[in-house]
Amino acid sequence: MDYSVGDKVCFSDREGFGWVQSFCGASVVVCIQEVDITVPRSVLIKSCEDEEMLLSDSSFDRKSPSDARVATPRNVFREVDLHYDQLPTSYRFDESKSILERQIAYARSVISQAISDDVRTLVLIHGVGEDILRREIRLLLECYGSGLRFEPACDKRYGRGATLVRFR
Repeated sequence: MDYSVGDKVCFSDREGFGWVQSFCGASVVVCIQEVDITVPRSVLIKSCEDEEMLLSDSSFDRKSPSDARVATPRNVFREVDLHYDQLPTSYRFDESKSILERQIAYARSVISQAISDDVRTLVLIHGVGEDILRREIRLLLECYGSGLRFEPACDKRYGRGATLVRFR
């Protein structure tokens, strides 16, 4: 199917929708809640009306053979701010750890929760500052190996102050 920049698209492998931003070979860059993701053309449905038609067809199964759980709108995307003043109270007032250690502990907790909730995309907002938190977050993410990919988040919304994590 042909797509144009600006087309509203849905997905055959997950719930939600986005808008076509650009093209990269057999993949399409789609903006979902102001985060750009790259997906294969084969999972796109040009309009959400087409998706409703597929969902009403009993022969259509959204689940892939290897995935018993299907993402729901609440767990397709999650955004978490790691700035100190945005941490939950239990992390902010744990004075046995430095601020950086508290931020990393919270990030570890958020990542674990995202994995257990089957979140597909997580944005960790760390800010720019002196780049210490960003480096530590990326070291933490490297510990998860091939279970996830990460990259700088969309400049339009976050500047250089966030990391986009995609779970496999």
